[in-house]
Amino acid sequence: MFRVLVVCTANICRSPASATLLRREFAAAGLSEVVTVESAGVAAVDGTPACDLSSALVGEFVARQYAGQEPQEPNGNTHGSRRVTAELTATADLILALDRSHRAALARLHPASRPRTFTLRQAAGLSEVVAGYTQAGRVPPGAPPLPELPEDRLRWWVAELDAARGMTVAAASEDPPGLQWHPDDVPDPHVVGYQVHGAAIELAEEAIVLLSSGVGRVVAARSDGSAVSPP
Repeated sequence: MFRVLVVCTANICRSPASATLLRREFAAAGLSEVVTVESAGVAAVDGTPACDLSSALVGEFVARQYAGQEPQEPNGNTHGSRRVTAELTATADLILALDRSHRAALARLHPASRPRTFTLRQAAGLSEVVAGYTQAGRVPPGAPPLPELPEDRLRWWVAELDAARGMTVAAASEDPPGLQWHPDDVPDPHVVGYQVHGAAIELAEEAIVLLSSGVGRVVAARSDGSAVSPP
């Protein structure tokens, strides 16, 4: 299995919400049999339920985006938070932090995981770069050939995300008036203010859709080097 770990601070708002959406997107790409998505927090208190507001916002997005489809998992209120460990990061193929402070904390916790650790919005932007090559029937300069198996191709994709660091920034979004944050970050509503919940979940949604689009194009790319028509 290809293991994805999503990390925020308390593992009650941003990371469980993002994990729910990622599971949906990987399933839509036909990868639910080869991908697992988990979440954790750098300062989590084990067993804390998910934030009701973020769970409701995710539910609204899922209802709009996947109208008529069966639920993929129970309501977010069944979630129990857990603290991230070096073991969790060591076994993850891709680690998505919700902001740069988590990315830094994970690098200190398990330095060897750095090549597989990105912020969510950073990974989304880099995924567009990598997918642009494969959709055109090429691989990034210096990259090995595309593997055949989906899980191997996903690990190839993560290695190329790492190689592409610095080539792009996450897709820009308009911040609410008077509020600004780094383009790699999804802000913490439990720190910035509850009014930011909607904006934070929207930023996560946008990044996850972009990331999933890139994944889909990489997985669908032809090994013979021919271009793939845009979906």
